[in-house]
Amino acid sequence: MPSTADGRATRDEARRCGRGWETDPVRGRPPTRLLERALRDDHGFDLVVGVDEVGRGAWAGPLAVGAAIVPLDRRVNGVRDSKLLSERDRERLFDRVAGWCVAWGVGFASETECDELGMSAAQKLAATRAIDQLGVEPDAAVVDGRWDFVSPRVGHVERKVRADATCLPVAAASILA
Repeated sequence: MPSTADGRATRDEARRCGRGWETDPVRGRPPTRLLERALRDDHGFDLVVGVDEVGRGAWAGPLAVGAAIVPLDRRVNGVRDSKLLSERDRERLFDRVAGWCVAWGVGFASETECDELGMSAAQKLAATRAIDQLGVEPDAAVVDGRWDFVSPRVGHVERKVRADATCLPVAAASILA
């Protein structure tokens, strides 16, 4: 039973129900650097690249993959999964995010490449192109989803469903792509 006068659940009630504040990326917490810091502290990985795919390939234009390494000591307000931002907000944030990143790149696979190679191979190709643009060799990568589409380009890969909503470098990559 809601505890507020207007019928909304309190933050604690929403947590107990398993929905709301901690799982809703729009109202909940912004993406964090927790996974990045764990990779640094547990494995000694200093350069962790976030990687996210945008677009659907052959039937919706080229497939784009963004790659971003963000500094651990500074942040840009408003960075979220690009799907949660309006086109205007994405455009407004692009230059700020690009200037804030230690390194970033965007790789593409054309509609033709998506058709000829298949979507999985095209996604790997676009990811390789994005990571090649970084100008530095990342120690590890965090990818959005269950599939590792950056190996063998990056040795250590963490796969995380909804990383674009919870992991700051992946959210930055989604805006850049």
